[in-house]
Amino acid sequence: SLSWSPDGTRLVTGCQDGAVFIWALGSGAVPVYCRGHTNQVRCVAWCPKGRDYVASGSLDGSVRIWDPSKGKCKATCQGEGGYVYCILWHPEGSTIAAGSTDGVARVFNAKTGACMVVCESHAGPVSSLSWGPDNAYLATGSHDGTTMVWNAKTGLKVSSCVSGSRVYAIAWRTASHRPRLASAGHDGNVCIFDASLGVCMAKCQGHAGAVYCLAWSESPADRSWLASGGQDGTIRIWEASAGTCLAVHVGHAASVMSLRWSPSGDRLASGSEDGVAKIWPVTDS
Repeated sequence: SLSWSPDGTRLVTGCQDGAVFIWALGSGAVPVYCRGHTNQVRCVAWCPKGRDYVASGSLDGSVRIWDPSKGKCKATCQGEGGYVYCILWHPEGSTIAAGSTDGVARVFNAKTGACMVVCESHAGPVSSLSWGPDNAYLATGSHDGTTMVWNAKTGLKVSSCVSGSRVYAIAWRTASHRPRLASAGHDGNVCIFDASLGVCMAKCQGHAGAVYCLAWSESPADRSWLASGGQDGTIRIWEASAGTCLAVHVGHAASVMSLRWSPSGDRLASGSEDGVAKIWPVTDS
């Protein structure tokens, strides 16, 4: 697992032996070693705003907050059971959400490590997280085939979106007057939900295998484009409101595991298990 620093000059990597390394790119410096986890590090994430912190989630059941300049653990966030499967910083950097194999999502205070909110209703591992409109809601995707929406302050469930297949990726489009929550997983379908109602408004079908990643284009704001990548090694661009496939990008030799749009919305970066990252031009035509 890896994550860029907000300024793009450093990279954090998590390893199977529990190690977390901070790399200063292009400097030739020895990486900073963050020592503390006792099992595989499954996910890492750099704090997007505020303090210069890095978070790591591990199969030892903990989330650790690190000072990346010194490798010092600033806080340990400990759940009550299950491996940590995914983590997501709040956009303001004050809290961090963690999804676990016990089916629970927890929101921790990043400074103290205290558990502030518990979202508990899934019958399978929580595999993905996404903050919703105004960051007041947290969405969780699970292997139980549901995506649930929670009040981020109280942990009360607001709605449940049922896709019927293991959910591997979710993404909330919030830069619109009509927020939509996309969910995808094992069956290869991408469902576009009205999250407040839990109703599937459109279904995007075309992948030959599981879908592992999703990314909304936020520019221009009136464009309802969604990218998906998965087991078949392809990237598909969808007009999500209608479920129409606009383009298929072929070039990876293995599963596509990550996607990121450029801020201008005219390029899409993809990362694959083939060890290659690609950048694709995307046009309206």
